[in-house]
Amino acid sequence: MLKIFIISLKRDEKKRQEIEKKLNSLGLGFSFVDAIDGKLLSASEISHLNFAGKIKQRAFDPTLGEIGCGLSHLIAYRQFESTSDEWACILEDDVILDERFSSFIKNFNAQELSGHQDCLFILGGQDGLESRRLISKSLFNYIKVAGQVFRKIVGGERHVYRACCYLVSRKIANNLLSVSKESFFLADDWLYLKQSNVFQQIFISDFVAHPIDLSNSTLEPERQALQSKVFAEPPQLLKTIKYFIKVVIAKLRSCFL
Repeated sequence: MLKIFIISLKRDEKKRQEIEKKLNSLGLGFSFVDAIDGKLLSASEISHLNFAGKIKQRAFDPTLGEIGCGLSHLIAYRQFESTSDEWACILEDDVILDERFSSFIKNFNAQELSGHQDCLFILGGQDGLESRRLISKSLFNYIKVAGQVFRKIVGGERHVYRACCYLVSRKIANNLLSVSKESFFLADDWLYLKQSNVFQQIFISDFVAHPIDLSNSTLEPERQALQSKVFAEPPQLLKTIKYFIKVVIAKLRSCFL
């Protein structure tokens, strides 16, 4: 059975209890990864981080929550490395799981992913994001794993957000840890990681959900507060037109690639 690593702050007892109860009801084993609370990091610890990727391109610094999240996923990769498995499932503690996930984990067979150790497989988690429509997913290039269909992303990787639910191979985990020695990156900076040759392709499915109500999220309120200070909201009509054009381009790309 595929091993599950759940990244969770020790102080978030309610979230831990809820996901533990859910996984137990689905008959799935798991291991908690004690997440790093970014708010407890010292200024000295943060100053030693060499920021890269999306962080350097933004007009604002990473939030403490983002830093803690990125460091926490690295802990999960190290724990995975200590096993003898070729694949692992990484979850964050706020994901929404059902019988589809249970069936996927119980029926997972690494042979189905033979030759795809350099590909990242995202289980979903794009709920509530306008950007999800800007992701171009191939209609023809897909892989079926344990009964679930994963489509190859052929454009718009920068619009894939969250690192709440994904499969990582031993090869990719090693690459992630290697890149992290040189620079610090956001856990969900998938475009940067692809460009850095951590993995070659991204495949995405939609059988694991993320809450649309983000009031209990650790990261989102910090991100939104910073962005509202830095960026002025464009006129609604202009915003709608630009978004519509991007969606059309994404759909056309999905049909032809």
